[in-house]
Amino acid sequence: MRVRDYNAAFLDRVDRFHNALAEKVRPFGEGRPLIAMQLEHNLGSFGDSPEYVSYLKTAWIKRGFESQLFFTLDTPDGVQNTAPVPGVLKSISIQKDTVESFRKLRTVQPTGPLFAAELKIGDCDKWGDVVHFTRENSDVLRLVKEVVVLRASLNVHMFAGGSTFGMYNGAMIDSKTKKHYPYVSSHDYDGIVDETKNLRRVKYEVVAGVLSSQGFSWVPETLEEFSITTSDYVKVLELEHHAPLLDVLDVASPYEPVRSEHPLHMELVNGASLGFVLYRHVFAKDEKRTGKLVIEGVGDRAYVILNGNTEEIFARNDDSHEMTIEKNSDVLDILVENMGRPSTGGFALGDKKGILGDVSLDGNVVTDWFHHRISLENSHEMWPDVLNRTVIKEVSNRLVSSSLKSGNWRTPMFFRGSFVIPKGIPYLHCAFLKIEGHGMAWVNGFPIGRFWAYKGPEQTLFVPSDILNEGRNRIVVLQLEPDRFSGKVWFSPEPILGEPLQYDAAFEKFREMQNRGEVEDLGDQSEFLYLNFDTA
Repeated sequence: MRVRDYNAAFLDRVDRFHNALAEKVRPFGEGRPLIAMQLEHNLGSFGDSPEYVSYLKTAWIKRGFESQLFFTLDTPDGVQNTAPVPGVLKSISIQKDTVESFRKLRTVQPTGPLFAAELKIGDCDKWGDVVHFTRENSDVLRLVKEVVVLRASLNVHMFAGGSTFGMYNGAMIDSKTKKHYPYVSSHDYDGIVDETKNLRRVKYEVVAGVLSSQGFSWVPETLEEFSITTSDYVKVLELEHHAPLLDVLDVASPYEPVRSEHPLHMELVNGASLGFVLYRHVFAKDEKRTGKLVIEGVGDRAYVILNGNTEEIFARNDDSHEMTIEKNSDVLDILVENMGRPSTGGFALGDKKGILGDVSLDGNVVTDWFHHRISLENSHEMWPDVLNRTVIKEVSNRLVSSSLKSGNWRTPMFFRGSFVIPKGIPYLHCAFLKIEGHGMAWVNGFPIGRFWAYKGPEQTLFVPSDILNEGRNRIVVLQLEPDRFSGKVWFSPEPILGEPLQYDAAFEKFREMQNRGEVEDLGDQSEFLYLNFDTA
């Protein structure tokens, strides 16, 4: 099925989702704060379809949203691939080169308001980044100034950061190298408001200061901060109950295994789209069991398990996926993890997961595979029922206390522990969990996200107040690399998103001018008038 295009099968699903969404946003509609509606995002880098965008606009008008401004958002390069749609404004994302970005917008939209619907004052980290992405305050100051000078409208991205939860972190693919880079769980984005809903006051004052200095009197002088408390009554928790993933496979994978001669990619295994697939081959009595093992393509991370131990880990970006098996084993298990799907560009359609080709051993193609869908994302599908997650609850109930300690864990394992919020202590607060190794975590059945401590830069997972209870709270961890895990998790009083880029001191001049009550001259606008500011 061709997505993000004008075809009946796709539009039927879009309408079902938008009909439900309309009832959620209707209270903010006519005469309310809802003033604009974005119909599409980065469509120009995916494949333009003006008929599809026009359909979206008409459908929302029929739902009663006719007085809002309709717009689409693209990168400066992507917008040049889009055709005009009557009644739909084009906007762009700007991270740098403000004038050049708007110049590209004017090539396809010669008149009308200039709108930076995504003015990036921060960005999202990828696993393995050396530092946590932050923007220097002076750089934020420059961006906002340039947009104001051009008399354009802006929407700060992100004003408020958040967390993806579950397995919805996403990824990007380098258009040149074709390498896959998954995003971290936190989408804090170094926003004006962080994922705990607390204000980054300096960044706020930089943006608000530029606007208020130019006569935007609606900018509030102060913004009330949310009162967020953290878990200060528990610092470290030992997860004493555990079991290997393979021992609880029957509940972790409540699907009939799919059998085929050759490995199938994830999407063909009981409709899987997120999570994991376990590929299992049972060796025949006279079958060769040692030699060089070669996997022809991995999407995105493969754990080769023999005799109950993880013997090798392959990543999608590795130059090769080869290893030597020296000891006999009755079963060859390959657990493949979907690390995230690309969110933009044409890569999104062809990005298959799982084993992407044949598996050979000692030069012979291995045939006859059983595929087990381990779709723990089912624990996240019914959003209102956040505390009754069937799959992870059944897995949790199978975990047992054991004398086996860290240093002896050699295969993907589930761990469980619990902590108590005493009665009488306010429990409507958030917490931040720091977990070693790599895997997934759940609190009271809610999937708080993926962790990858040694890869970084993110070191903690955000636990929202909504899912915490007065009384006992349960933590479940799927540890994919338990040899890196001590069996303990830590509660941090604040998020640890990685070493930040260092702010410079250039914006201090601007702050000093504000303190003296001076209004900054943003310069002569005449040199920009060729961009055509006609709003007709």
